[in-house]
Amino acid sequence: MKKHKGLGDFIFIILAIIFTFSAFALLHEFFSRDINNFTTEILAAVLGSVIIVASMAIVLRLQAKQDKEREFSSTLFELKLQLYEKLLSTIFQADDDNLISKEEVQNVENQIGVACLVANEDLVSIFSQFTYQLKVYGVLYFRSLTKIQRDHFTKFVEHDLTKNHVASHLAFNKQVLEAVPKTDPEAYFLSLDELMQGIRSDLAVVEGDIKQSVEHFVSVSYDQFKMMKNPNMVDDE
Repeated sequence: MKKHKGLGDFIFIILAIIFTFSAFALLHEFFSRDINNFTTEILAAVLGSVIIVASMAIVLRLQAKQDKEREFSSTLFELKLQLYEKLLSTIFQADDDNLISKEEVQNVENQIGVACLVANEDLVSIFSQFTYQLKVYGVLYFRSLTKIQRDHFTKFVEHDLTKNHVASHLAFNKQVLEAVPKTDPEAYFLSLDELMQGIRSDLAVVEGDIKQSVEHFVSVSYDQFKMMKNPNMVDDE
């Protein structure tokens, strides 16, 4: 549909240009003939008006298209923001009690499925691997895998990298790591940090790579070092 619209605009502009040049040629032909000045001025005024109208039509059409695309981009961005915000909130809530249930995994999967409608290709690829890992292992970070799970994931990586690119479960940004030894599965594991970075990249309004930063606060449990006061009065009087 978008290609057809682009072709229609192109044809409209070409026809407008042809019409304008034809008008100039016709005007030149009239001026070269032996006709009275009054007639020439009338023809020049008429053709000049037609040329101005044609030019304005082109400008207005292009302006309307830009306004429509700008409005669509703004609406799409707001929709993406709502879906991604809801998804991340669901993931964080699922991990709050250090136990991710089947219902929570299915809820995350359903929300990711909806988010795939508006996500770019790279983010959909990230969503795919993240959902696969969550459904198979039920964890958000490689450090949370048991030895049995790590062995299974290592075999998964070895098998997946030998498969056809289209059928692979590994995200695009993980498939390029084939130079990394397959015995180092952590490099191929897609963490929550990388999911968030993929969302930031898809939104394209914030800069910086936060993959190494998010886990710093996510991995810390509440009152991990037993330093909280009980009751936890913020200000002592």
